[in-house]
Amino acid sequence: MRALATALLLVGGVALANQVHYEEVDLSHLYSECNTVAVVHDAPGKPWRTVTVGVSTPKKKAPPFSYREYHVVIDEVMKGDKEILGKTIWVKDGGWADELDQHRLYHLDGISESPIYRQYTAKYKGDGVKRVLFMSPTGKTEWQLTMQGSVEGLDVKAKIHEFKRSTFLR
Repeated sequence: MRALATALLLVGGVALANQVHYEEVDLSHLYSECNTVAVVHDAPGKPWRTVTVGVSTPKKKAPPFSYREYHVVIDEVMKGDKEILGKTIWVKDGGWADELDQHRLYHLDGISESPIYRQYTAKYKGDGVKRVLFMSPTGKTEWQLTMQGSVEGLDVKAKIHEFKRSTFLR
């Protein structure tokens, strides 16, 4: 009976441990961590796609992992390399690589961790067409949102200009 109770507690502990937690980040923190802040609009055609990555190995089967990429045109660069101005790029979800690692750990290695992901929640309004992305390069031509939710409405532009002025004056 004691072994059964221990097994039930262990299973209960695994279920409780396998929870995703989010640490909310404010706008100033997001701005300081990102490499690039850009005003964008959707590229012609489909504005996003789902990318699916197979994670199975020859010895172990696992469900595939999926994340989104957004197809955007850069209208304005508020922070970062101006070379991307006018270009059409794909931007991956923020945190997708960490989520892929967790997916592999769970499905291939049987390790159930409780990850803590940083996220930003938008607070400014937009026009529904253009938006502001906080992103960083992950290669020469690859981009990723800095963290989950790193998208804002155009009304955030005034606040970004304040950040730029305060950083310049330091």
